Formats: sequence, structure tokens, C-alpha cells
Amino acid sequence: MPADQQQQPPQNPPPVDPQTIQERLLTREGGGIVSRGSLLKCTHRYRDLMALILRAADAGTPLTPEQANEIEVAKAALQRELRLHGLEMRKIGLVAQAAQAELEQYEAASRQIDTDVASTRAEIEQLKIELAHERQVRKNREEYESLAKMANVRPARRETESKLAAVQ
Repeated sequence: MPADQQQQPPQNPPPVDPQTIQERLLTREGGGIVSRGSLLKCTHRYRDLMALILRAADAGTPLTPEQANEIEVAKAALQRELRLHGLEMRKIGLVAQAAQAELEQYEAASRQIDTDVASTRAEIEQLKIELAHERQVRKNREEYESLAKMANVRPARRETESKLAAVQ
């Protein structure tokens, strides 16, 4: 490495604004571990590429093959990270679509359950009415049977009338 590269202190990453932090939280980026294809990793690769290009431009001399190779490697790394980021975004989009489809499926199941509950309640009400009717029929039948038993205890009408005629 040339001497001017060794003398430069390591660069701190640029400050991150709140909107970027919010986007990272929504896309599960950030934190201690940088996942492949993350936006943060893309920005680091871009910053590294730009630092190499600016350093070569500031030198005022033609590019050496080593510098050109370093720039190409950094460019390839940035392109790879951008492709990985695109892949991660597509993956997140598919996960979101799957979650939406699952949510719609749960809502449809919930509507079906609500319909079934309403139908069952209506059936219960109908059965309550039917039960009340059957209880009334049973009560009437029992009353009829008790009256029939009382009538069977007494002698027949013809016998009573013949006895009455005989007594008179």
C-alpha cells in the first residue's frame, strides 16, 4: 500500500438519519449483525468505491494497474451487494405477499365461523320453539290420559242410565 493510504485515519460511517433508521427497522436491517444484501452494507461498499476513485483522482497521476484493479474489485463488490439487496427486497416482498394472503385466509375463516355461529344460534332458537311446542303436546297428552283414567274408573254411561231408569 502507498504511504498516503496508511496515514489516513479510518473513516467513520456517515451519520444515519431517523428516516433511514425507521426503514431499517421496518425491513429488519441494522443491529449488530449486517445481513447480506443489506442497505448498510451497500452504502459501505459505495463509500469504499468512492474513496478509491477520489483517492486516485486526487493523486493527479494516471491510474496504476493495482489502483485500477482495486477499483474494479470494489465496483464488483458494490454490484454484488446491490444484487443481493435486490434479492433481499424481492424476498421481503414475497414474504409480505404471503402474509397478506394468510391474513385474507384468516379473515375468510373468521367470516365463515361467524356465519356458522349465527346459523347455529338460529337453529338453537328454532329448536327452543320446537321444544316448547313438544312440551305443550306432552302436557296435553298427560292431561288427557289422567282424564281418561278418571273416566275409566266410573261405570259406562249406558250402565248408569239403565240403573237410573231402573231406580226411577
